[in-house]
Amino acid sequence: MIRSREYLLLAFILIGMNLKGFADGELIFSGIVRDAFDKNVLADVNVVIEELQLGTATSPKGVFTFSRLSPGTYTLKITHIGFHDYTTTINLDTGKTEQTYFLSPEVVEIDPVTITATLNKRKISRIPGRVAVVQEKKIELLPANNTDDLLLGIANVHVNRPWGIFSKGASVSMRGLPGSARTLILLDGAPMNKVAGGTINWNFLEPSDVKSIEVVKGPNSALYGNNAMAGVISINTRRPEKTIEGRARIFGGSLGTYGGSVNLGGINLKQGHGFYWTLKGFLRNGDGYIIEPEETRDSTDAKVYLKEHNAGMLAGYRFDANNALDIEYRYYNGKHGTGTKVYEDEGSFDQYRSHLVLSNYNGQLGKYKLNARIYYQLENFERQSESMNSTGKYKLSDTRSVKHDNGLWMNISRSFFKDHLFTAGLDIKIGDLDANIIYRTSTDDAQYGGKLAFAGIFLQDEFRIFRKLSVIAGLRFDYARFYDGFLKVYNPTSNTGFIRDIENVFNDESWNHFSPKLGLQYQINAETGVYVSISRGFMPPKIDDLVKSGKISKGFKLANPQLKPESLTNYETGLTWMLASKFSLEPSVYYSRGHDFQYFVATGDSVETGGSDLKPVLQRQNITEVEILGAEITATWEILTNFVLTANYSINNSKILEFHDPFNEGKNLTGKALIEVPANEAYASLSWKNRIINVIFDWRYTGKEWYDDENTQFIPPYHIFGMKLAKTLKEGIGFTLTVQDIFDNVTIDRKGKLTPGRFIIGEVFYKF
Repeated sequence: MIRSREYLLLAFILIGMNLKGFADGELIFSGIVRDAFDKNVLADVNVVIEELQLGTATSPKGVFTFSRLSPGTYTLKITHIGFHDYTTTINLDTGKTEQTYFLSPEVVEIDPVTITATLNKRKISRIPGRVAVVQEKKIELLPANNTDDLLLGIANVHVNRPWGIFSKGASVSMRGLPGSARTLILLDGAPMNKVAGGTINWNFLEPSDVKSIEVVKGPNSALYGNNAMAGVISINTRRPEKTIEGRARIFGGSLGTYGGSVNLGGINLKQGHGFYWTLKGFLRNGDGYIIEPEETRDSTDAKVYLKEHNAGMLAGYRFDANNALDIEYRYYNGKHGTGTKVYEDEGSFDQYRSHLVLSNYNGQLGKYKLNARIYYQLENFERQSESMNSTGKYKLSDTRSVKHDNGLWMNISRSFFKDHLFTAGLDIKIGDLDANIIYRTSTDDAQYGGKLAFAGIFLQDEFRIFRKLSVIAGLRFDYARFYDGFLKVYNPTSNTGFIRDIENVFNDESWNHFSPKLGLQYQINAETGVYVSISRGFMPPKIDDLVKSGKISKGFKLANPQLKPESLTNYETGLTWMLASKFSLEPSVYYSRGHDFQYFVATGDSVETGGSDLKPVLQRQNITEVEILGAEITATWEILTNFVLTANYSINNSKILEFHDPFNEGKNLTGKALIEVPANEAYASLSWKNRIINVIFDWRYTGKEWYDDENTQFIPPYHIFGMKLAKTLKEGIGFTLTVQDIFDNVTIDRKGKLTPGRFIIGEVFYKF
């Protein structure tokens, strides 16, 4: 036994001497790493000699150096985010060796990683559902003036921003379901859909601040609860990666548009821990254009205009490679002219002043993965509205509202048993609304508001059956309570439609909802997988519908404090085929059945609202059953290195399955198509990253879209072409040129207003 131990010790000594000889010689090996297309040097590139397990990173000038090497043949591996890996053999036999290596940019990754789908890192090809990821390199190429523009190339995501940058916001919907409140939007994990109305302010975040976007399609209330009925869109913003880094840009273009932004940040790590920070600011103004068609214009029609700016800061601390805590603050101030001017200098406008405070913790404690966040969002909204009706009567009113949204999210994951990964979580959110409408040309004064709170718990299990079959099973329970609802109207006239003073205090209401999900994914081989899933999601009532009564465009809206949530059950199957990291094909088909959908119905009453005719009294109620039969397909093909074609097509047959109007038995919408849902959509883009200039061309087709309940009026199909050119010169200076709607295809939107047509923005930037 003693002799064996002596031999073993001698062997270890000899091996150690041998390895030391490899890394303790007299040779020096150095090199420079450059981009294969623009020849710029690349900093922070990982360079490893595999046999010696020696690694280093390139300097800001792209240089790396290994010293004290022994002669021999080695394998050199070079890796860098956004570029293809490079592996080569090097022969060292002289005192000093220098080489230059070129990395080919990786424009698209066929099978990226998603976290949003399961709260754990997974390749999208291994998810039993349809997921799309827009990565940083693609974001830099896309012709986007607003963050929602980055979603235009994703199958079955419908973005409605009819006035371009001059729209006060955008409506983003998915999978044949109208309305942005049915799609949950996350910003760094925090829900942005306001409880008061379900919408978000897409102007709050500029595209250059976005690191990646993950889109999970179909109901995901089993994890995320309310508003995740059509799917989830998770926006992840940039975090600093260098000791000091920054970007400044100025831009200008069509319709008197100009502005700029600045972003400065850094990270200071010592032995794997340290602080990181970011400061940012953005400004954009635009003169705008007249949205009213020429044949119907009058002297009160004015340009829609834009004045906006935002600012933000981030501070965080990384405890180690697996644990980090940060806090973020964002501020936005935007004023949008709405196209009418009678006497007031600024005419009619909407103005938003928004604040967001968000704190995130991501960590690993032993075998447990933890995520926790708290958030607070405040929106101060002001509207000045003036008009002159056909009889010459002038109206001027001010609307002011305050909306608060705050919440807490926690989830924890750990592996138990064999091949089981459990995730459990808690989700609490509270939203409120306090609004006031004051008429300056009459005595009307209306006030309304209320609060809506949610508490949800969820459990998810990810496991394998055999080697190729993966299963995700989840269940969530939500409890919601509406309280402190009120409506007060003083000194009413026909301007608001009330006939006497009102002071209503609404009774508290509550409801609950179970949201299950089951998905199975079978990996046929390394390139091909199929999945099936069944899931359920829901959308809660909006505080605005629960408490607000007053004039709307269709008549007089009556509050319904008993309104309940609507739900959707989805059955889906799909295929994922990925060939040699060069080509992917992702078809899916699904059937969705919606229950208790909310719809406006006429109560049979009518009121005088200041016009020549009486207006109907309408109330939103849970009276409609719907069904959606849809399909989508996405293909990505890297034809040549850095020459990529992406295309997709989606079709949705969204219709009312049952409709029961309790006030009007003669009205029957059964079989009618859902409004504001294009039946067909298609998209294609061709991107080419080369030594001279990076370019992307894209094409978008939107099919016929009904915009009235009876399906008598529709928006005709239309095509939009776009382009973006970009070039980064030496020392980080560069420029971009973005053209949206190249062929100036001016169309009419749902409200009968004009789109801006061709829109051009040029930008000069400097980054380091």
